[in-house]
Amino acid sequence: MSDSRMLILPGSASPNGSDRYRLVYDAIVAEAARRGVECRLFRFPGQDGQASGELSFVSALEASLTVLREFMPCSVLGRSFGCSVALGLAAMNAVS
Repeated sequence: MSDSRMLILPGSASPNGSDRYRLVYDAIVAEAARRGVECRLFRFPGQDGQASGELSFVSALEASLTVLREFMPCSVLGRSFGCSVALGLAAMNAVS
């Protein structure tokens, strides 16, 4: 992993939206911590209620790019919708 840091890009459902999703992300973060990896679990615009914006590929890509630049160097882990966003970042040469 790049400098033992990982940005997690979730699916379109909020990582805090249900117990099932929360458990998945808790397990990923716990395992990463066990391996000495610092994680940042990102939430896209629109995942924290209407006031946080509207979820779209473009809004997710733009917001992720901003966070990625602040958190670099790091690896990126995409889950579901987050995979598409991660590929978009790679296409922009934002990640290697």
